[in-house]
Amino acid sequence: MRIKLTLLTLLVSFLIGNNIFSQDLRNEVNPLSSDIKGSNYQTDAIYDILRYHNVDSLITSAAGYGVVWTGNYYIISIFNLNALYKVSANWTLISGPITIAGSTLPASNGFRDMEFAKGYLWGVAAATTSNRIYKVDTATFTQQSVINLPAGISPRDLAYDPVRNGFWTSTSSFGGNLQCYDTNGVAIAGAVIPTVAGGFYGIAYDGTTAGGPYLWLSKDPVPAGPSITALVRFNISGAPVRLDSAVITIPGTVGAPNLAAGGLDFRTNLIPGKTTLIGYVQGTPDKVVVYEVGTSGPPPPVGNTLVLVHDTLAASTIQRKADRDTLNKYLPALVGNYTIKGFDSTTVLPDLTTYNTIILQETGFDAAILRYLGAGARAQIKAWLLTGTSGSKKSLISIGADLAYNYNRSGSGGRDLEFSETFGKYTYKVDNGPGSVSPSLIGVAIDAGNTRALTSTPPGSSYWPDGCSIVAGGSSVLYRYQNHTVADTVGAIGNVQPGYVVASIFSDPRYYVSDFRNVLSATIGWVVANGGLITGFSNPSVTNLIPDNFSLKQNYPNPFNPSTVISYSIPKSGLVTLKVYDVLGKEVASLINEVKTSGSYEYQFNGTNLSSGVYFYRLESGNFSDTKKMFLLK
Repeated sequence: MRIKLTLLTLLVSFLIGNNIFSQDLRNEVNPLSSDIKGSNYQTDAIYDILRYHNVDSLITSAAGYGVVWTGNYYIISIFNLNALYKVSANWTLISGPITIAGSTLPASNGFRDMEFAKGYLWGVAAATTSNRIYKVDTATFTQQSVINLPAGISPRDLAYDPVRNGFWTSTSSFGGNLQCYDTNGVAIAGAVIPTVAGGFYGIAYDGTTAGGPYLWLSKDPVPAGPSITALVRFNISGAPVRLDSAVITIPGTVGAPNLAAGGLDFRTNLIPGKTTLIGYVQGTPDKVVVYEVGTSGPPPPVGNTLVLVHDTLAASTIQRKADRDTLNKYLPALVGNYTIKGFDSTTVLPDLTTYNTIILQETGFDAAILRYLGAGARAQIKAWLLTGTSGSKKSLISIGADLAYNYNRSGSGGRDLEFSETFGKYTYKVDNGPGSVSPSLIGVAIDAGNTRALTSTPPGSSYWPDGCSIVAGGSSVLYRYQNHTVADTVGAIGNVQPGYVVASIFSDPRYYVSDFRNVLSATIGWVVANGGLITGFSNPSVTNLIPDNFSLKQNYPNPFNPSTVISYSIPKSGLVTLKVYDVLGKEVASLINEVKTSGSYEYQFNGTNLSSGVYFYRLESGNFSDTKKMFLLK
């Protein structure tokens, strides 16, 4: 593997030396420890690898498994031994192996995952004979006490939740559910996450990142790959909601059939200015990897915007994940502070009093229990809208291909004419408004005259954008479909009343080829312009989205199979070319070669006809050029 990496490095160096690519590429520069410099813009920060350390260079006599940062040093655990190692931030061995004095760990067992909280080290051992959470004083490395968990469980991972004052852990090794237990070992009601494909290996609590708190999970990737690992994120502010996931290539190590995931930790004080995940991966060699999550700072205030998405704990689908990821990709840049919660048709919403805006994102034709808000939740939202005043309006933004199909169509179990016609100002007309031939939305009252292309083959298929008619009385057509007029079948409707504003978009986020950001921004801007209050929003119209500088962003997702989105911005009109090259510098695809007006763009690249491997995409416009690397993994 070392020879292969060296050859690839030589090839890349040759390409850079011949001016084929202008940017520095990420390579392992030290077999012991590496800092990786990468971009730090909004959509690229999460999962960037900032450091990776060679564990085998320090610990050669046993297999490590867990890692935690205390604020002064790392602690590495051995999975089958009562042994810990202290390692400095610059990756030198301070001391070890250290035996925990007074330990009641079973023989041939060590900590699989650890947490550093309340000034102590906590650990679990993943054995049915060790259904305990162990508390260790790191000044003397002496066991202080244990928290006894229910009999028969085999806790493998561990994270302390300060809001619930309890510990999250799995109920069986490699699987089972994740459950939060209080400090007496009693399960906390409603704090449970069903098992995910690839198992639970390490978990970390994140109470800092906006929109949280979150629980991060490390797991094995599905499907497997020799140099990849996987991370998953859940929002745990209420009932846990699965948000997003990533498969990440770890430089300089391999495993069979993949890198085995290990312990996980979240810290704000490892790298100045960064919030990070610290993960352990088992391979040849073992690595401790530091991933960027965001910028460090005090916990964000609870947002005045509530975001509701379909509960992902009920058999997550490709469609639901794609919708959720598309919304999550753009929302942080448009809304300053928000709280995200999952729902199904039985959900009772939290107290809505403190919220000024609700963004409701639904996935068309989802599983029956997730298809729409229940009657009780709809009643809560309707009553909340009516509490708005001319000086403090309430705002509802609804996004989903089946809004009218669910809430207005005769025969639907969610039919609610007050919700759809009085507040939403729409009636259901047809179950595929734009058709399947070059479908698009065209701006009318907002984003005027701009065409926003849709795809009739979105991720997971299931393409059914509602076509609706408008109900008179304070309403206006926000978008029409390309094959209809404003008097016919429309794609988005707005309603402005003295105490509230409602906008309804009849398409799923994943339907958009590249323009969902523009549609979302224009819709939020329209709400704000009509008296709605959304914290942090500073772009009242799409026309204000002219970027200050040229930029080429990292493709998303990455790695990908078979399609990914490449985003770029140009501050002035001009000829734009976007091309893809293989590792030898051979052009394999010309994506764009045309004059573009100033603005931010996305291109959906499909690699179906290419083989797995590393590719580079290059943007040129005027005197600007930039190149980035992407991974096609089939």
